[in-house]
Amino acid sequence: MNKIIILYTDAGSGHKSAALALKAIISQKTSWQVTLVNPFKEIAHNLDLLKKISSESCEDLYNNYVSKKETPLFSLLIISALFKLNILFYKQRLINVFAKYWHSTQPDMVISVMPFINDILGKSLKFSTTNIPFVTVITDYSECIKDIWFRSKDQLLICASQRLVEQAEAKGHPKHNIFLNSGMIVSPEFYNLKITDIKLAKLERGLQADLPTGLVMFGGYGSKAMLKIARNMNHSEYGVQLIFICGHNLQLKMDLEKLELKYPALILGFVPDTQNYMAIADFFIGKPGGLSVSEASIMKLPIIVQNNLFTLLQEKYNAHWLKEKKIGIFVRNFSKISQVVKDLLQNKQKYDNSYLTIDNRAIFEVPNVLAAIFSHNTSQYTKAV
Repeated sequence: MNKIIILYTDAGSGHKSAALALKAIISQKTSWQVTLVNPFKEIAHNLDLLKKISSESCEDLYNNYVSKKETPLFSLLIISALFKLNILFYKQRLINVFAKYWHSTQPDMVISVMPFINDILGKSLKFSTTNIPFVTVITDYSECIKDIWFRSKDQLLICASQRLVEQAEAKGHPKHNIFLNSGMIVSPEFYNLKITDIKLAKLERGLQADLPTGLVMFGGYGSKAMLKIARNMNHSEYGVQLIFICGHNLQLKMDLEKLELKYPALILGFVPDTQNYMAIADFFIGKPGGLSVSEASIMKLPIIVQNNLFTLLQEKYNAHWLKEKKIGIFVRNFSKISQVVKDLLQNKQKYDNSYLTIDNRAIFEVPNVLAAIFSHNTSQYTKAV
């Protein structure tokens, strides 16, 4: 039985979601043993420079940043620099710690769905006694910060876009190590919906059956931008209702519940079945995170995202990607969101037509690629590159 270790980070929610999705599909399609590991907590928990000098880890710092109100973009650059500094400062110790971990666990394959650390992983695997395949499943549509994904030439890269393929080639990665998926991986549950009566599902959740429904979600930790959206939608002359998913941000949920809204609204914290709320929605409003955009696109929802000076660097390309695919738009802010929603719904057929050419089956493609890597027969997956 093949033994696979998938490494993820809790910085943001997308990386862990990708890891869980991979474990789910691999368990469904194969008999391989899959273990999820957060290396910052389970392998190298003593090698966090920030935690040694403060009360929070690098992961905590990132999550605090993305959940707060708009902050100058240089704050993210500082956080990225801290991540890189931490890895540089502990580089050799990290390599040694990981090498010992591979020796003790003896995996048959290591998969990373996280940035920044892949150079360390590649070097540490060279110290192992066997030739362990090292696969990186990239959870962005583009590498927007230099050297956060493409680090080790020993990486086998599974890419969600042609842009990533071109970037990998430009960095000198051999073509036979690059695999192109039809999109970004999301949970297989998005392809296995159990809701058959949308109107009934709305009524069961306290919504009106016939009103156009928008889903507002900003990742696993929410955003105060949701308060602005909620208030500004009070000015809408186009009858809609909204579902707000606040994730782990309980304060945001309470703040939304205090608002006097003139339209029907369902306000939720963390939900394990996002796909069921997307299934009853007619459009999506949120941040241009790779996971959110991918999930909404699989559900064929027209997408509205914000893209401005405060947008995370790794998410900026996603906003342009959805506009290029003609499945959504981006705005600088949400001050006129009621008019934007009205225009989107009046032109919904245009977005529906664009979705006819998009078919993301990436989560089902990955097990086949991994099997081909194990059998050393990958030509059918790299020839398109």
